[in-house]
Amino acid sequence: MGFAINDKMLSNFGKLNNTAERVEALDVFKITPIDIHSIEVNDYNFYAVNDIEVLKEDIKENGLLHNIVVREISNNKYEILSGERRYTAYKSLFDDGDKNYKFIPCKVVKVDDDINAELILIKANATARTLSPAEILTQIERSIELYKMKKERGDNISGTTQNLLSKDLSMGARQVAKYQKLSNNLSPQDKEIFLNGDITLNEALVKVDSEKEETKQTISSPKEIFVPDIYKIDPNTVKDIYAKSIEVTGLIGDDLVVSKDEYKKLNKAIKEIVSSHSEILEIINNIRERNNN
Repeated sequence: MGFAINDKMLSNFGKLNNTAERVEALDVFKITPIDIHSIEVNDYNFYAVNDIEVLKEDIKENGLLHNIVVREISNNKYEILSGERRYTAYKSLFDDGDKNYKFIPCKVVKVDDDINAELILIKANATARTLSPAEILTQIERSIELYKMKKERGDNISGTTQNLLSKDLSMGARQVAKYQKLSNNLSPQDKEIFLNGDITLNEALVKVDSEKEETKQTISSPKEIFVPDIYKIDPNTVKDIYAKSIEVTGLIGDDLVVSKDEYKKLNKAIKEIVSSHSEILEIINNIRERNNN
């Protein structure tokens, strides 16, 4: 089957700045049957490859409705950019003994750049089926890394990373922002729980907000840190206090006559002196014990 490329097609293709868009526009013109053994899976594909038996039955009944997309990586060797699940089902039919599946129809695209090739892989898989939240988070994080690498090598990229992701992954900007929030703030432990599917997107976002609030409170209300000052005690000060206490008690003789109220006051004061004396001795003994250790 042949295709005619008219001026309008070429004009529209020239307006596409994104390499992935250019490839998508051209790959329709290159449908090639390729030996199943000449195709390799992509090591960067993190998307789930499941329900193969169901897909095998569908292919046997309806044929391959969507061709897989590959790029040539060496002489007669191709790498999958889109359609690993379809390829796996197709190869399984061949391995089951049906030689009709030896050659699989492919869209061959020319992409020599590994970064752009991976972006094409992500873009193709982003809308191929309903993705799990873990797959969405992974594709966003990986896309951010890839665009960062493109910028570092000097590629001309227009627009913010968030807008690029929104366009590539066919997601709303607000939804992209939610996943970026998780990527930047979710703890490693909670991230693992999220990737395992044990908490939902909203539950993960609540965790992030809770941790942020706890951090904010910790920063605004730090715990009091007590740093004791170290003083050198003058022995003469202690001796002076002790001498005054002896002087007071020495004034009290057997013939001292006092009133009841005076006795109470004096007795209280003497007890305080005795108590202070004992407390001073205890403090000094503790200090000496600490200094000797």
